[in-house]
Amino acid sequence: MPQRKPARNKVNYASQFLYSCFDATGYHFSNHESDDQDQFRNTHWNITDGGNQVRQLHRIQSINYGFQTNFIDINEYGKSARIDKTFLETPNVSLDFEYALAEGYNEQIAGFVIDGENPLFRKLVVPEDRLFGQNFFTVQVPDGHDVINANLDNFDEKDVEVIGIGNAFLNQYAVTAEVGSLPKARMSYEASNIRSYKGFKNLPLPSYNFKEPSYFSNVKFSIPNTYESFLYEKLKAIEDIVYEPANIGVGPGNLKISLDNAGYISKNIADLYSYDKGAASIQGFTLNVSLGNTRLNRIGTYLEFGRTYNFPLTIQFQVRAILGDIRQASDLCEIFQGKKHNIAIIVKDPRSVCEGNGDLEQAEMNMAFYIKGATLDSEAFSSSISDNKIVDLNFTAQYGGIEDRDNGLFMYGSSYFPDRPRIVAWGRPLF
Repeated sequence: MPQRKPARNKVNYASQFLYSCFDATGYHFSNHESDDQDQFRNTHWNITDGGNQVRQLHRIQSINYGFQTNFIDINEYGKSARIDKTFLETPNVSLDFEYALAEGYNEQIAGFVIDGENPLFRKLVVPEDRLFGQNFFTVQVPDGHDVINANLDNFDEKDVEVIGIGNAFLNQYAVTAEVGSLPKARMSYEASNIRSYKGFKNLPLPSYNFKEPSYFSNVKFSIPNTYESFLYEKLKAIEDIVYEPANIGVGPGNLKISLDNAGYISKNIADLYSYDKGAASIQGFTLNVSLGNTRLNRIGTYLEFGRTYNFPLTIQFQVRAILGDIRQASDLCEIFQGKKHNIAIIVKDPRSVCEGNGDLEQAEMNMAFYIKGATLDSEAFSSSISDNKIVDLNFTAQYGGIEDRDNGLFMYGSSYFPDRPRIVAWGRPLF
């Protein structure tokens, strides 16, 4: 008899990895085949040759997922206990994950537009042919093994376990940074389905196709091997391609912020490149966008036939700083003038330190967040014995339409390549 392998006693972070495919019900291989017969599992997508559309998300710090049922009890006169349970709507599936901030690659995999010119959620709120969200996959390899740099073909397929989360819609995006901590971003999703698998090749999608009578299609997916750090290309010319490794993250010292001197009482930082003497010294900030969505249901179906985001979308930005100087000759009458502010957060590349005017500074930009049309809603001060005087500022902005360049949230990421989208891939690009 074959030797029986011991049961898995635990799962730790090193044996897990997170992946995503932006189109929940579309082909997960760009050769437009329902499965790849192992030809494209480790071939990264490009226009000419096709490839695997399942992409790795990196620098993940935590992953949480689960579901909540919506059953109701059916009772009747003459009987104390319920006679049955039924449901009025499908279960609520949730997923959230947190990762170290770096260059915008994870945001691009999630479908964000990171060219710095178009609204960040353009591809989400205007889905075009993508109507049913995106898919996420968590992979577990046998205990004691790392996922990164492992060849999944070396494992027995039954020992590789996958959790698939289908039809996921973004519910919240948040970025937090503070002195003494690693800047992080967090994404939260609401989804329609969750299922488990044994194996990692040619598995059925976890998503529903609400246009199909059976809800399930014959499209398959496969999990690719992973690498320590993805490589991306910088083009000096079409024939001169330079590969550079991505960085592992950024620290608070790599951030620069302009608050457009928005405070009514406190003097704030007004310029990204000259920190005014006496301006408030920022200790931390939180950028938060909640994207509520509505399930669209109709008589005759158990599942929703679509989802829409709820407008207006509000962008919240909170800043905490050590108070320096106060502004001169200002009062709350300025509030009624309805002044709007453009806030900028620049994330520098920690690997590109150079000397400029006698000071060491980062020469290259990894990411940038631009909050346009923001208004200051509150400004609060606190102080006590032995502590510095603190000012808290709270801003809000409205997310505009896809043509609006004066309001909303915009992002630039150094992993954005407009001319050759084939080169944006995790792992070693294969040609």
